[in-house]
Amino acid sequence: MEMKNDAFITELRKEFREKQPEICEKHLEKTAGMVKTIYTSRQNSLSRTRRIGFGELVLRQVRFIGWKIWCLQLLALVGMFCALHTILGNMEAASRHLPYLLFAMAVMLAWMAVPMMGRSIRYRMSEIESASLFSAGRLMAARLLITEAGAVVLIGGMMGLTAAENVYHFREIVFSSLLPFLAVSGLCIGLLGHIRIQSYVKSCNAAVVCILALIFIMDRTGTGSLADLPAAVGWTACIFCLAVCAYQLRRIWKTNSFADGPASC
Repeated sequence: MEMKNDAFITELRKEFREKQPEICEKHLEKTAGMVKTIYTSRQNSLSRTRRIGFGELVLRQVRFIGWKIWCLQLLALVGMFCALHTILGNMEAASRHLPYLLFAMAVMLAWMAVPMMGRSIRYRMSEIESASLFSAGRLMAARLLITEAGAVVLIGGMMGLTAAENVYHFREIVFSSLLPFLAVSGLCIGLLGHIRIQSYVKSCNAAVVCILALIFIMDRTGTGSLADLPAAVGWTACIFCLAVCAYQLRRIWKTNSFADGPASC
């Protein structure tokens, strides 16, 4: 079959040469020059759109949105330090209300990633996605990494300031701040991709409001706080919530796009 095809092509070329006039040599040179120019331009374009590494993407995102998020978190840090300084000035009030205040602050720090994720999904990140050649999931993972890095620094500062006053043991401070932060972060990241995009921000906001209302009720009624958890239970819960957050980040990393429905992987 291949020999028949070759013979047919050879015969066709022979007939074409016999029927067509000779092509001007200058026209051939001009055409060759145009092809060379197009080829060179294409190669330059491909070299400019090279795939960048994830580390470079994170650094670019820091310059693009990181400073905005960190400035907002810095304002939150100032507010938290003022609140902690006020409540720690009264040892009786500190021993009574501090665990619930740490709980509420940790929830708010975890919630601060929600508006960023909602805004990123709303605008689909199409321009950045096409420029970096990364999927929407990896872009979202980069932004979450930047946001959560700032939040972890705030949590560390909050825990350090509280521990310096020697009101509670370090274990109790961790259970009152880091544990709820990991739990709410895992919840907010977990909802992404499991509910409709239009309802994501509203659902996270509603969940955070309910948690804050529950904290207020627990504080007013004197219900036991997370600081009262047994050591084994508290540390196990911290490790479990950390594993959930890592799993959810990995799931976001492997997501291809965020459509109007649940995220597609």
